[in-house]
Formats: sequence, structure tokens, C-alpha cells
Amino acid sequence: MRLIYVAFVLMLVLMTSAQCQQTAEDSFDKGTVLSNQGKYDDAIKAFDKAIELDPQNETAWKTEGEIFHQNGKYNEAVQAYDKAIEIEPGDFGAWHNKGVDLDLLGKTNESKAALAKSGELLETYSHLVGISFLLAGKYNEALQAFDNDTKLANADEIVWYGKGLALDGMSKQNEAIKAYDKAIEIEPYFAEAWANMGFDLSELGRYNESIKYYDRAIELIPELPEPYQGKGDALGKLGKYDESLKCYNKSIEITTKMINSSPNEEHTWVVKGDALFGLCKYNEAIVSYNKGVELAPTDSEAWNGKGNSLAKMGKYKDAIECYDKAIEINPQFAKAWYGKGSSHRALDHNSEADAALAKAKELGYTG
Repeated sequence: MRLIYVAFVLMLVLMTSAQCQQTAEDSFDKGTVLSNQGKYDDAIKAFDKAIELDPQNETAWKTEGEIFHQNGKYNEAVQAYDKAIEIEPGDFGAWHNKGVDLDLLGKTNESKAALAKSGELLETYSHLVGISFLLAGKYNEALQAFDNDTKLANADEIVWYGKGLALDGMSKQNEAIKAYDKAIEIEPYFAEAWANMGFDLSELGRYNESIKYYDRAIELIPELPEPYQGKGDALGKLGKYDESLKCYNKSIEITTKMINSSPNEEHTWVVKGDALFGLCKYNEAIVSYNKGVELAPTDSEAWNGKGNSLAKMGKYKDAIECYDKAIEINPQFAKAWYGKGSSHRALDHNSEADAALAKAKELGYTG
């Protein structure tokens, strides 16, 4: 999920134009701030003003398209991208995003045509090929493309950031960190690069270090939800559940504003449940796990967490149902087998307990 999100940000950064009149720039900047705050109606008004002052402001139209897309207004998004394409017919990004929204509207043939046009245009921009591979999940090819660009004397922070994304996709966190570090060296205000450094440091178990990078990302863009979620994960790993919980709540609050509905990041709800579980707040943890299950019914971690909370409350039969659901989704989930076995043991179902605990041990559970 993270890579998809940041790749989309990467495209937006690359497509931004600085060639606007000063007054139009003011309105555009105002719109950007409002958008980051989740005030989308006001942001659209600001971008409309920028377009009024500079009718050739292609970037304002594309940014409006981004906002409409974020809020599920795909028809309006397509119309905005069409306006951008009228101004700059060769903009591969506008064609690509138009194709995505047409697909979401069920207009398959029109979508294919727009995406084909995007691909055709992309081939004329060799330095953007890496982004195309990133979006397609072809990380080896993306890395090769970005590597070619990093050898250039004028390689900018976007190229290094893209290389970091490709390396992340290949689970090469140590190398990705070096790439993000280079991006930050070139552009110290690159919030997404700071956040991704935090993610990778956490993946490597360097939780205290990662928190510093999350804090810097939050300082630069306070309305970005991912750094709060990442910081919450790191704090949870350090056993600082109260602080972790505050971060998850902030991430959920921001995401809610961004999409004008409940957050669609089930992971945040699940790890919030983990934090509440660590604080022995089992009823509240179950509420959080239930939200995770609602958003992603096949999330085995959510079902397992709910089972653990129910078991702590002595509701062993209900817990076993949750463990069974987690195991149905992921038969190799050793912790769920152990939880199931322990709950059966508490109910004096010794044969079932022995079988489940043996399976947990077979799968590598060590307690």
C-alpha cells in the first residue's frame, strides 16, 4: 500500500509546473495548503481562482483532478484531466490518471485508450520510465531506469527517491535508506523521503532512529497520515503503547478528513487494537479489531487480535471462532493455532488443545 501511495505523490511532484503568474501561484499555494488540511471544497475554490488568473494553468486542473479522485468523484476528475490535456496534450500523467478514473467508472474501452496514450507519451520521456515500472510493480526494471539517471551529474531528489521506492519493492531496505538519504541531502524538505526512511529503519528494527525520521516528516507535513501510523508502529514495538495509541488516533483522524468517510487503512485499526491490547483495554481493542475486519474481512491479524482479546476476557468459545477464522484465511498462522490451543485448554477440551498446540509448534511457534 505504501509504495502505491508514494508513487502517486511522486507523479504529482514531477507534473507540477512553476510557470504561473505570481497571483495565480498564491492561489495555487493556498489550494495546496487547504488540500493538505483535508479542506477540499475550499481547496477547489482556490485552484479555480488560480485557473481564472492563469487560464493556461495545467497544474491546477491536474491537482483538482487529484482531489476529485481522492473523494471518489471520478466524473469530475476526468473532466479536470481533460482540461489539463487541452492545455498540454503531451502530458502523460494527465492521460494516465484519466485512464484510471475512467476504469473506476466502468468505461473500460475509453480507459484502455487513455492509458495506451499515456504509455505512448511516456516512451518519449526516458527519465520517467522508472515511474511507469513502479506503478506496474516491476521493481527490477524501475531500479535499472533510476540507476541510469542517478549516474547523471544533475540527478535530482526525485530520481533518488524513485530509486528508494524500487529498492523498497525489492525488500532491500539498507540500500533504499541510502537512496532516500541522498534525496534528503538534495532536498531537505522532502517529507515523503523522511517518512520512508522511518519505514525502512523500522523494518530493520531500528525503532528509536525511525521515530526521529517520522517526527521530521510530521513537522514538514502535519496532515500526512502515514508518518503517524509508522511512528505508532515503532512506539508499539518499544512497548510505549499510550504514545503509540495517540499516533494511531491521529492517523485515523487525518485519513477520515482526507476521504470524507471512515479510513480505509485497516492496518491502522489493527495496530491500534494491538496498542489497546498492550494496555489491557480489551473491550476497546475488540472495537478496533472489528473495524479492521469490517474494512478487510480477510485480515488474519485482525481476527487473531480479536481472538486474543476475547481470550483475555475469558470468552474462550468466541475466541476460538476468531482463531478459526484467522486460520481459515492463513493456515500457516502459528500464533492463531497457539491461541486456539490455549483457549481449548482453558475449556478442558484437551484433545483439541493438544492438536492445535502441536500444529503451532510444527509451524515454529516458540511462545
